[in-house]
Amino acid sequence: MNRYLRFVLRWRRRFAERFHATHGWEVAGGLAFETLLAIVPLATVTVILFRHFPAFQELGEALREFLVANLLPEAYAAIVAQYAESFSQNAAQLTALGVGGLILAAVLLLTTIENVFNRVWGVERGRGWVRRLTLYWFFLTAGPILIGGSIVAARTLAQEATVLAIEAAHLDVEATASFTESALAFAVPLFLLWCFFAFLYYAVPHHPVRWRTAAASALGVSLVLLLLQKVFNAFASAIPTYTLVYGAFAALVLFLLWLYALWLVILVGAIAGAAFEEASTELVGMPRFAGNEALAATAILEVLWQAQNQGGTVGEERLRLATRLPPHDTEALLAQMRALGWIERSDAGDWLAAIAPTALTPQEVLARFALDTTAWEQQASTPLAAALGEVLQAACAPLATPFAARWPSATGSATSCRRVPPSQALPPSFTPELPRSAMESAGLTAASGQAFALEHGHAHSSNLPPTALERSNPAPPP
Repeated sequence: MNRYLRFVLRWRRRFAERFHATHGWEVAGGLAFETLLAIVPLATVTVILFRHFPAFQELGEALREFLVANLLPEAYAAIVAQYAESFSQNAAQLTALGVGGLILAAVLLLTTIENVFNRVWGVERGRGWVRRLTLYWFFLTAGPILIGGSIVAARTLAQEATVLAIEAAHLDVEATASFTESALAFAVPLFLLWCFFAFLYYAVPHHPVRWRTAAASALGVSLVLLLLQKVFNAFASAIPTYTLVYGAFAALVLFLLWLYALWLVILVGAIAGAAFEEASTELVGMPRFAGNEALAATAILEVLWQAQNQGGTVGEERLRLATRLPPHDTEALLAQMRALGWIERSDAGDWLAAIAPTALTPQEVLARFALDTTAWEQQASTPLAAALGEVLQAACAPLATPFAARWPSATGSATSCRRVPPSQALPPSFTPELPRSAMESAGLTAASGQAFALEHGHAHSSNLPPTALERSNPAPPP
C-alpha cells in the first residue's frame, strides 16, 4: 500500500477515535453556551482596560471592528456588538466585588477551553493554578492590546506597501486601490486569524506541540471560518424562518448557532493536529508486536535512571522519542508505569524514576507488559501448557536479578550497584530442559523434551545474538 495512503488511513482512524473520545459535538455545544455567558465579562474587562488607558483607544476600536467583521455573522453582527457594548458599559459601573465576579466568569471559560484542549491531546494533568492564573491574566490584559496593535500595524503596513507599489510602477491609482482593498479585506483577517489560532493550538495544551502542526491546523481553521462566515450569512438571509418564529430573539438564536459552529471548527482543527502527530509517529515509529510495551517500558526506565543519576528529569517528548511509540500510546504507558509506582511526575511536569534499579527486575517488567510466566504456570490447564510454563520459568529465572546488578552502566548506577556474582550468572552449558514430571505427564521422552526446548529457542545462551543493551554494556570477565 502506498505510504501516503497508509498515512491518510491512519490519520482518519486516529481523528475519529479522538473526536469520539473528546465528545466533540457535546463539547462544542457546551463551549458555545459558556461563551455566550462569558462574552459580557470578557468585553467588560476589555472596556475597563481601554477606558483607563486612553492611549490604547485606537487599538480597542480596531479590535472591535475586526471581531465584528470576521468573528460574527454579518446579518446580526451590529445587533450583537451593540448589546454586548451596552452590557459592558453597564457592567463597568459595578463595584469591585461585581467586577471580580465577571473576571471569575471569564477565567472559568478560559479554564474550560484549556481543559478541552488537554483532553484532545490526552493530557491527564494540567498546569498548576499559579501558572494558569498567570497565563489567563496575560490573556485578559495584554491579549486585547497585542491583538489590537497587530491589527493596526497590519493595516498600516499594507496601506503603505500599496502606496509604494503604485508610485514605483506608475499604476492606475483607482484600479490598484480597489484591487488592493479587496485583497487586504481577505489577506489581513486571514493572517491575523492564522496567528491567533496558531498561538492557541501551540500554547494552550499542556503538551508539547510542534509549531508546524499548530500552524497548519490554524491555517486550515482560518480559511474554513472565513468561508463559514459567508455561508452563514447566506443562510441567515435566505431563510427568514428564525425571524418569523423567534421575532426579536432570532438574533440570539442565530448567534448561539454561530458560536456552536465556530467552536466545532476550532475543535476539529485541534483534533486534526493531534491526529496528524499521532499518525506521523505511527508511520515511522516502532511497529506493534507482542512485547513492544515491555521494550518501551525498559527504554523509559533506562532514560530516567540515567537522568536521575545526573540529578535531572526528562520531558515527555524525549521519552516518546526513546519509546518510538505514538504520543497516545506513550501517554498510556506512562500512566500505567506511574500507577505501578515505577515513575512519577515532577512539579514542572517532567518525569523521574520512582523506583531504584536495584529494586526492579526485568522479570517484573516482562510480567507486566509482555509475558507473566508465573500466571502462565498457574493457569495452565493441559499437560503441554504446564510443561511449557515450567520451561519458561526456568528460562526467565536469570531475569529475576535487578537491573542494576546485571547492567550497572546502562542504568546509571555503576558506582552504587554490585555486579552479578558468578553464582547468579548463566552457567556455560545452560540448556533449559523440560522437568521429568512434566514430560511424563505430557507423554514426552527425554530426547523429545530436549528437542522441544531446542526447537523453541531455549538452547545455550551463546547461540543467541547479543541484545543491544549487552552489546553496549558487555559483562565483565569472571
